[in-house]
Amino acid sequence: MTFTSPQQPFPRLGTEFVDENRRLGKPWYRLLITLWQRTGANLPITGSVILNNTVSGIQALDASTGALLGYVNLTAAVGGSPVALAPAVTGFTYTPTAPGTLVVTGAQVEIKRGASAFFVVTPNGGPVPMLIGDTARLTWYNVAQIPTATYFPSTT
Repeated sequence: MTFTSPQQPFPRLGTEFVDENRRLGKPWYRLLITLWQRTGANLPITGSVILNNTVSGIQALDASTGALLGYVNLTAAVGGSPVALAPAVTGFTYTPTAPGTLVVTGAQVEIKRGASAFFVVTPNGGPVPMLIGDTARLTWYNVAQIPTATYFPSTT
């Protein structure tokens, strides 16, 4: 399958991503191929592609050789138990031991990765993705309203 259109539109709202036979919908297939080609795919798709649905994802196989061209994982990573943090003083820091998401309400959140400086990622809290070794710093200005913070590890 070859796409010659210079612009691949985003699939319309309501377009099924996967049909009743668990096959990727054509508009989404075209969009994924376009994204793949425009982001430096090292294996150009020049012939027919077979999409093979598995329990955990979708494989793209070259129809003539059977070579695996790519894989889209459709299963979520196993998450660990949430970790409730207890920020007591402003400037509270947290460094996770597993990748995941820090959810904060009522505080500014800054992230530091490696030897870099802290960068503000949200002024009032919210979900913040983190990697192992990142450091989050929570700052708030009303001592009567201590923020809440919970870390959700994405793997156990």
